[in-house]
Amino acid sequence: MDVKLVEKKEVPLLHRTEVSFDVTSDKATPSNQELKKKCASILGADEKLVVVKKVETFFGSTGSKATVYQYKDEEKLKSIEPREKKAEEKKEGGEAPAEEAKKEAPKAEEKPKEETPKKEEKKEGAKE
Repeated sequence: MDVKLVEKKEVPLLHRTEVSFDVTSDKATPSNQELKKKCASILGADEKLVVVKKVETFFGSTGSKATVYQYKDEEKLKSIEPREKKAEEKKEGGEAPAEEAKKEAPKAEEKPKEETPKKEEKKEGAKE
């Protein structure tokens, strides 16, 4: 994976630096985690302060364009960036049994369908 810095823009209001990278890889598009590590090493920043915001892959080529945000400190990062749902679910942990109960509840509420009389039976009754 080859990563090249294209543009670096300071945003003092949000306490971050917006950075654009050109990414070329031999195989599939690199994961956000791989890209985060590589960009943090290029910027000389802590991985905790780097957020991969967008990765655009070009059709038919191995090239991509990545937009990365580098924050000044972790407090600003937490106040601006949205929380990850997966991380929240792992912390709560007690929701798994509740989810199973929700899945079972609709099954119990299902009502058996009423059988409609067959058309053939009506026809036989009309012939007699």
